[in-house]
Amino acid sequence: ADLKDKGCNLLGPQCILSCAKEHRSLPKQAYTCCLAMDGVTILCSGFEKDERARIEQLVTAMGGLLQTKVSMDVNFVVAKDVLAAKYKWAVNSLKKPIVNRNWLEQCWIEHRVVPHEPYRILPFTGLNICITKLDADKRKELMEIIEQNGGQYSANLTKKCTHLIANISFWCFLLLLSV
Repeated sequence: ADLKDKGCNLLGPQCILSCAKEHRSLPKQAYTCCLAMDGVTILCSGFEKDERARIEQLVTAMGGLLQTKVSMDVNFVVAKDVLAAKYKWAVNSLKKPIVNRNWLEQCWIEHRVVPHEPYRILPFTGLNICITKLDADKRKELMEIIEQNGGQYSANLTKKCTHLIANISFWCFLLLLSV
């Protein structure tokens, strides 16, 4: 931190090697570890301020750009879960990879943009799902599907539950009785 305070640009060996190979000038930002994300734009969503700051540090240290607003020129979206504000937009409009923070950490470790598929946000990531009024076999099948898709199954309906799966015909029958 003392060198940064004195105005020094800190560069990693990977950055120096890449610049030398490509006959390009050295980056002028405060710290660049490598150029793994050179030309890559990242959008992140759903993270607390300190997590977001760490994500920005990682992206910029790899030569990338962290976008703060929704834009079609984003290459990847790093999302906490499917409840993140920009997740739906990214799925429906952007059609670019939506990954978890572990992807970014792995890119940092390997000094390259690693394949995103193992790190994609699964469709139920961040959801806490409860099931009611279904037989044990159906409940078990749904519990497995929920967990395979990144969700968490809850045996009890609590305030932490984001969704409730119920036998609709049972609830419709109750509604008809109450009319």
